[in-house]
Amino acid sequence: MGEGVDTLTFISMATLLRVPGFDPSIWLTLVVTNYLFKCGIEAIMTPVTYRVVNLLKRAEHEDYFDYGTDFNPFNLEA
Repeated sequence: MGEGVDTLTFISMATLLRVPGFDPSIWLTLVVTNYLFKCGIEAIMTPVTYRVVNLLKRAEHEDYFDYGTDFNPFNLEA
């Protein structure tokens, strides 16, 4: 979703401001190819991102998830 909004905004603004290379006749091609490129890079980099985040969590001894916590609102035992 974010890639689509970013791509539409950037390509549309560049086209409206007459930036060289952003010809209105190729607007749709630019939007589609940039969107696919961004989604492809995100898909390729997702495993790398997870590895880096896990390394940082281990190095900093930080993790903000509540393990072993019961969020059941019907549990009356305190």
